[in-house]
Amino acid sequence: MTPTTTPHHTTHHTTPHHTTPHHTTSPLPTPPGEREGKEINTHGVACICPDAATIFIPRHDTTTPATPTPTLRSTSVGVSGQYLREVRNVCVEIKPKQGFLDCSTPGMPLCRYCVKQFLKAGKESGSRSGYCPLDLFSGNMDRMRKAVDNLILAPQNNFKVFVDGQPVDETRPFRYLRDTIIAALTFPFTTTTATTTTSGRLSDRSPLGRILTFQSLDRLGVFRASQLYLTLCDLLGSAEAVDEALCDLSAWPSPALGLVMEQGAQEVREVGEMGVEEMVRLLQSYLLSTTAKDLSLMILLSGPHYR
Repeated sequence: MTPTTTPHHTTHHTTPHHTTPHHTTSPLPTPPGEREGKEINTHGVACICPDAATIFIPRHDTTTPATPTPTLRSTSVGVSGQYLREVRNVCVEIKPKQGFLDCSTPGMPLCRYCVKQFLKAGKESGSRSGYCPLDLFSGNMDRMRKAVDNLILAPQNNFKVFVDGQPVDETRPFRYLRDTIIAALTFPFTTTTATTTTSGRLSDRSPLGRILTFQSLDRLGVFRASQLYLTLCDLLGSAEAVDEALCDLSAWPSPALGLVMEQGAQEVREVGEMGVEEMVRLLQSYLLSTTAKDLSLMILLSGPHYR
């Protein structure tokens, strides 16, 4: 656990006397390279979260830059076993992607991520990543090491390293953190030690195990989910009413995952046989699954690191 403090935010609004304030809209900066043709949904909902890439010191003035706790120590690239004090916090961001084969494409020997890598290699310059999410989610130490090594060698947009909150361009020097990263991803949070073995299985309570559980919630697929959403819009009268129903998770039992996993083996009925509540639950499961397939994990490694 990383202790953080929430800064106090103060906003001052001033309006000149006897004048009408002018509102100007500055054009958004052009996104770099591969993201130039993509759009930002400005009508969605965003969360303001603590900076996971650094540890904040207590402060009350928001004009003071956020600085890591100065007593924390770790190492950077250097002689093995030597402490290099200039690096205080190392944060690793991993976007693991979908960790299972998609049953909607039977006979396809590759996972969704690897298929997209082949398509990307044909359209864009650059080598294809050797990373496969199935290796990372396998629970097998050798395969997981292979997965993390490939992320470090060809990070693309799935692996980033931050030093004192600042992203670094070269990730290869941080390969020494590979086994530490795996230990963090497989820690079961019920015992004091990780349970990964050479032929093992992910604990359901480990970070990767929980992500895989959420990813497996979807029983619709994108086309059937779209059909169900449009049906709900007709039944509830508007898209706004459907969105409000989907955002209400109060009906989910606790723990919700156990119940959903028990229900996972059941067949999805035809749309005409479902009630509104069942439709909403299936779409909520689809949205949670889709989110889990594209989330990022932030692992903050503070204190002395031995190489």
